[in-house]
Amino acid sequence: MKLQVALDTFSLETAVAVLERIAPWVDVAEIGTGLGISAGIEAVRVIKEAHPQLEVLSDIKIMDGGESMAAFVLDGGADIVSVLGVTDDATVAAAVGAAHERGKRVLCDMIGVRDVATRAAELDSLGVDLVCVHTPYDLRETVKPPAEALVQVKAAVTRAGTVVTGGIKLDTVDSIVALAPDVVVVGSGIMAAADPEAAAKAFHRAVHAA
Repeated sequence: MKLQVALDTFSLETAVAVLERIAPWVDVAEIGTGLGISAGIEAVRVIKEAHPQLEVLSDIKIMDGGESMAAFVLDGGADIVSVLGVTDDATVAAAVGAAHERGKRVLCDMIGVRDVATRAAELDSLGVDLVCVHTPYDLRETVKPPAEALVQVKAAVTRAGTVVTGGIKLDTVDSIVALAPDVVVVGSGIMAAADPEAAAKAFHRAVHAA
């Protein structure tokens, strides 16, 4: 099981500063969508060059142009690129093809998908490497972490790994870890913590104890 930090900030300077403190305690550094918008491919390049030991995920949430979009960020240094599960199969397949040609991976974000079990099985057959269940940011105050969706996705896939993200805090991480996803994603639980390093260490202990 891996711990992924979502660098959810519009400031590349902030992302670099926080990651410098917490890098020993995380496995994957996610260039959050906001950071990707504000800093573009430079964020991918800077983070990967500073921390080559970490996997870098570019969370650009591809909805169209699967091959060209995936190729651009993967050639720029990302190890993983995200596509949206609600997009067409052709877009997913194109992104998967671009990633696998480069020895890299595709994560499919299930945000907005209504029938997660059916779509997870379809994505699995398309060659997606990771299927991510996701509590949307705009629902973070009213919706719990997506434990039920994670169970459904784990039962539906035969080869893809599973990822869970959205609203995971120190007081909920153990219940998520108990469901054995391959990757646990934490954003504000680390990024907004008074002491990001201490928070990262605590999440790392919880995730890697499993």
